[in-house]
Amino acid sequence: MRQMQDRLRGVTSLLIVLGYWLCSAGFAQGESWENMTTSTHPEATEHHALTYDVDRSVTVCYGTASGNSEAIWEWDGTNWSAYTPTTKPPARSFPHLAYDTVRDVTVMWGGVSASGSTALTDTWEWNGTSWTQRSPATSPGQWGTGGPASRGMAFDESKGVAVLHGSFLDGGEDKTQTWEFDGTNWSRMSNTTFDGRYTSPLEYIPNLGVTVFGGQTYSGDCCTPCNYTSNDIRVWSHVGGGVWAWVNAESTHDSCANVNDDDNVVVMRSNHSTAFDRTRGRLITLGGFDPGGNKLRSTWGRNLYNWSRIKASADSPPKRQSHKMVYDRTRGRIVLVGGIGPDFSGSQTWELPSQ
Repeated sequence: MRQMQDRLRGVTSLLIVLGYWLCSAGFAQGESWENMTTSTHPEATEHHALTYDVDRSVTVCYGTASGNSEAIWEWDGTNWSAYTPTTKPPARSFPHLAYDTVRDVTVMWGGVSASGSTALTDTWEWNGTSWTQRSPATSPGQWGTGGPASRGMAFDESKGVAVLHGSFLDGGEDKTQTWEFDGTNWSRMSNTTFDGRYTSPLEYIPNLGVTVFGGQTYSGDCCTPCNYTSNDIRVWSHVGGGVWAWVNAESTHDSCANVNDDDNVVVMRSNHSTAFDRTRGRLITLGGFDPGGNKLRSTWGRNLYNWSRIKASADSPPKRQSHKMVYDRTRGRIVLVGGIGPDFSGSQTWELPSQ
């Protein structure tokens, strides 16, 4: 009974702060993406990770599709710079990054070895100059049914911990788990209130919490494109042992019915990316693929109540999946890196100004 009361209080506190998101949100017409691709850039098409270093005002990129690169890259808004210090993590694909605003370091966890045969569960930190490996007493295990893309990570600035959520193997069984890293140890949280999601990005929203939007369930047939959850948003509350609270629900595509990315309704998606625009108070999403497996191009922004399509210019990112996005707080821009699609090749860098 006490645990249930704690969880109810946690959900109530979430409802109180939801007004921040609603009151600060705004949408502009005619916004334009800008292609910032340079001749020197990371090999980041897919299976990479992205975060924003608030202290040094740079976007940090690590991991590659091949898993062969040991370099960590940083984007300052004009140029990409690569760093390969002597001490560094083994090369990998599918890492997870989150910037710790308390200790001013980028936390990296897990991934897949360059050979593709080993699940990595190590924890490292990047301070802009050097890597340091952490040795927590406990650590999340390898991925479950959903594969290495079935997890997401973001930093909860309200509690000062990195939050990792997704599919993990536990005693040979596939289980949905949520973990928190406080800079010393990983702790598994005791939530049982949220289904697992496949390729669902985690994003921190100030005064609300770590959120997850959309994605594909991996209970049952994990990789069938039509096996989608409702197009909802959940927020993580660590009150009462942890609960993923329901924020909203949208229309559900429960089959491979025809959907049109050009319609004025946000399309169900997976393998997409999100970033929170702190200037306008809106959650931005772009790309991914729909229930029929078709890659998407449209850009959407969301306040508390609804999605609004951003009428981007013709010169906007082509349809894609497996890209990553962050919000550059210093310059007030959404930064998009990588992705794969039918209409382009190679790694791309795009930005969407929020002013």
